[in-house]
Order: sequence, then C-alpha cells, then structure tokens
Amino acid sequence: MTQRRFLCFDCNRDWSIPYGTPRPDRCPHCGSTNIHRHPDDRGARHRGGRGRGGGMGRGSTNFGPGFGRGGGFGRGRGAGQSL
Repeated sequence: MTQRRFLCFDCNRDWSIPYGTPRPDRCPHCGSTNIHRHPDDRGARHRGGRGRGGGMGRGSTNFGPGFGRGGGFGRGRGAGQSL
C-alpha cells in the first residue's frame, strides 16, 4: 500500500503511514507537534512547472495587451502601456 512520509523538525526523524489514515498530531519518536510532510513526498503538483498564472504577469518579458500600467489585473484604463 502507498505510504505518506512525515518529518519531525525537532528530532529530525521521518516515518511513514498508509494513505487513508488520519494525519498524525505528534511525532511518534519525541512527541513534538512540529511535524510536516517530508519534502520528497509532496506530490507532483510541487515539482517544476510555472506555478499559478503560467508565468505571465508582472515582470514577464511577454508584453502585450493587459501588461504595463495596471498590470492587467483590472486596475487602470485601456489595454495598458507596453514597458
């Protein structure tokens, strides 16, 4: 069965639990509540990609309508000015 990995930030130990079981409240080794998902077990959505917005927006080199003044986020008037 597939497992989820967790890491304790206090004792630096990691452990696994099966998917479908509730998230642990405490580290089983030291009892700390400072636990997080292991960096290697965060799923495909955190690996690569451009993130939200597809890389278009402020600071982008792809100028065009909606970029420039107002940033294309509904502020300002018109299509914006190219930078």
